[in-house]
Order: sequence, then C-alpha cells, then structure tokens
Amino acid sequence: MMTHASLDDVCGQIADVGYAVLPAFLTPELLGRVQLEYAELYRRMREAHDGKPLETSHSGKGHFQIQPPLNGVFADPEVFANPFVIDCVRSILGAEARLAYYNSNISEPGSNFQDIHRDVRLLFGSEISLPTPSFMLVVNILLCDFTEANGSTEIWPGTHVLPDRGKGEDLVARSASVASRRLNAPAGSFIVRDARLWHRGTPNESLESRSMISLVYKRKWFGFRHDKSLEVSQQILQSWPEDVQSLFLR
Repeated sequence: MMTHASLDDVCGQIADVGYAVLPAFLTPELLGRVQLEYAELYRRMREAHDGKPLETSHSGKGHFQIQPPLNGVFADPEVFANPFVIDCVRSILGAEARLAYYNSNISEPGSNFQDIHRDVRLLFGSEISLPTPSFMLVVNILLCDFTEANGSTEIWPGTHVLPDRGKGEDLVARSASVASRRLNAPAGSFIVRDARLWHRGTPNESLESRSMISLVYKRKWFGFRHDKSLEVSQQILQSWPEDVQSLFLR
C-alpha cells in the first residue's frame, strides 16, 4: 500500500491540477502478458470486422476503443484493481467507489488530433461557477512508451475545475489561454486523472500502434455504468478478494 505521505501527495496533485502520473506498478512479466493478450485481442477484432476497428473515439481519425473481456490477464486484480491505485481512488471518491467502465484506447499510425473534450459532463453544466468535488476518475495503464512521436495524450492542467460556458462551447478557443502538456511516460505507468480534465489524443507519427487500458471509477451514487464492459463470470468474480468484488456492486 502507499504510504500516507505519498498517497496524500498524489491525491493533492489530482485535486490541484487534475492528474498524476504513477510509476509502473505492474511487474515486467504481468505487463508483458497484458501487452500480448491485448495485441491478440485487437488482431481478432480487426479480422472480425474486415479490417475495420470497432468504435471510433471522440471523432479523431485512427483513434479507437475496445472493451477487453473480463477473463485471462484482463481479469487479474493487479491490473484493474491495483492496490496502489485503488488506495488513491477510494481516498478521492470514497470507500464505496465503483468500477464503472473497463475500456481501452488504441491509436494507429497516421491518426490525427481528437477533439478536445472531457470524459464526463459537469454535474450542473453551466448552471454553477464553482467546481464540485471529484466524482469520476479515469485510470490509464500505458501498454507502450507514450512519446511525442506516437501520439501521447495532451492535457490542460487545472481545467477539471473550470466551469462550462454553455452548450456547444468551443474548447479549442478556450484552450488557447490555458497551457497544455503531453503525458509522455514509460510503458506500465498508471495515469490517474479527473474525468473532467480537458484532454485529447494526438497524431501517431510512429510506425506502431499506441495503446492503453482505460478504467473508469466513480462515486457510488453517480449514475454512470457500462454494464457490458463489466460482464464477468461468477467463477471469476468469486475468485477475487471481497474488497475487489465490491468494486462491481451496484
């Protein structure tokens, strides 16, 4: 488990700037298994759809989403319920935080910029000008080195606490007055960010796909849940510690 000091530092950074980059908690062996199973999953899905990947992601050309099945290495609690990360999630979202979505993102060579976006709407939209406490976190597990060349995620620190200005607002125009940064980090790193943070995928100018697991955690009461991505057999569910099973409760 994290020490109180490091946990406080991480949670404080997420509160202040909207994100934190955590070290590679996965062992090299486990990371290697995830990389291999993910590559095979993507290959099978491309073949099943005649070479057309499944779901585009925020309108960016060459950006796609895949929901990994909750079996094999994807059902290993060290991946989706890493204790270091869950300590952070529960400190911010409460002891009854839930896993709401098990997803992944892949960017192919030749991809372009995604739209700048949040991953969740603000609770009260533009009705209030004060930020609410965090109610949803996204945890990305990088399956390769994220670099400028392969399209590392671009973020706008601090925007998780900015109010909306109304329906259809132009985040591109607003972003001109807020400094951005790229989340360059080595394979296996965990990036924890407030789901309200402005961000986008950037062009992959390398020759290899750029991929990451994307886990969404929420406060128990928030009405967001992608049940299909959380389908798991009773046998696997019951093999997990009760503390991990609780992430799947309604």
